[in-house]
Amino acid sequence: MCSLLVHTLAEAEEKPVEFMLSPADRLLIVAPHPDDDIIGTGGLIQQAVRNNIPVKIVYLTNGDSNSLAFLYYKKRPILSRSGALKMGELRQTEAGQAAGHLGLKTEDLVFLGYPDFGTLNMIKKYWQAPRPFRSILTRVTQVPYASSPSYQAPYRPENIFKDIRTLIKDFAPTKVFVTHPADRNPDHQAAFLFVQAALWSLQGEMAPPDLVTYLVHYTGWPRPLGLHTAELLQPPAPLRLGQPPWMVLELPDEDVTRKKEAVAFHRTQIPYKPQYLFTFVRANELFFHTVPVVLKPAQAPDEKSYIAQKRTKNGDFILKAVSYGADQERLFVRIHLGQKSLKNLRLDVYLFGFAKNQPFESMPKLNLKVNQELELTVLDGKKRLAHTRVDIHRLGSDVLITVPFKVLAMPDRMMTFVDLHVQNLPMQSTAWQILEVVHGQ
Repeated sequence: MCSLLVHTLAEAEEKPVEFMLSPADRLLIVAPHPDDDIIGTGGLIQQAVRNNIPVKIVYLTNGDSNSLAFLYYKKRPILSRSGALKMGELRQTEAGQAAGHLGLKTEDLVFLGYPDFGTLNMIKKYWQAPRPFRSILTRVTQVPYASSPSYQAPYRPENIFKDIRTLIKDFAPTKVFVTHPADRNPDHQAAFLFVQAALWSLQGEMAPPDLVTYLVHYTGWPRPLGLHTAELLQPPAPLRLGQPPWMVLELPDEDVTRKKEAVAFHRTQIPYKPQYLFTFVRANELFFHTVPVVLKPAQAPDEKSYIAQKRTKNGDFILKAVSYGADQERLFVRIHLGQKSLKNLRLDVYLFGFAKNQPFESMPKLNLKVNQELELTVLDGKKRLAHTRVDIHRLGSDVLITVPFKVLAMPDRMMTFVDLHVQNLPMQSTAWQILEVVHGQ
């Protein structure tokens, strides 16, 4: 799958700034899988422990469906339910050993046990669904790990949202760390979406923590592969322009060594890609603040009403960029394509809204499907919607979709994502983008 991030217009590359902790900090780290916490924040954890800063790590899944890694580790396929669940228990043990090596205690770790390689599918399709999600490898529909505070909770996105919201409120962090919205792993994307929605829902109930992201999976990054402890980790080139500056945490040699030792506890994951995890053991760690695009309704939905986006240099890529605009009643999504023909193409546009006075669980989670005939299907989860007044037409090589805000339940904020398929195979996608909608101007 080719990756694509939409950039705002900017010419100069921002230089990273130093990342700082305060003695008053409380850190909540959300890891989609066991090992993401160590490779993304292993140095940060050590600095926090050294300065007596409280740290809690929340693992969204137990990583129990990484069948290729299990094959290399066990030297035989893991196909049974019990075998997959045992691997999930083993990965939990590895995570505890790795975190303990960095100075954390068992009570600092929370394993939610939701479905590995299933959480993004859940957030897209399973809100208020008649049946819970069924995990592919474990073939269970509820949290199977007795040590989880969510033990036997059905695999529903409402439960993930509730659990993350509760953990944030109870721990009262000053900083929440979660995977970057441009991360290419589905569970990593879902972790960001759940955390962002939970933080929005808690506004007014607690002091708002700082949301900080870290990147793990991005096409062709990081390079070079393998253990290069003296080298600095650099942001991927496509993510350096038109953004706030990345933040860098420099690590002393002893922290780099201990991070390498902590990575080595993840024995089930190393044989499959022996160099990969150790690629993140560098002389620094990188963090990033995600900044929303603010949509102020224009007088008319003309070209000037769109938030300008820099077209990426993607060679022959078809999906070039996505722009967003608004008037008083409608959202405009303009998809810039590199060709006029839609033959063999399919577009999926996801629009998840949030409104201050409505539960996030009940807000529409729209999937707009566009086929090569420019026919539009509107889904809310798995439910097909009719008579929505969502409109679509061509503007040269671009596709323009117009969505009434009423269909989205008048959101104040939105999460958006565009996916392109060629002959039903996923080929390109944007990063998740956060929009803020200013109504009534």
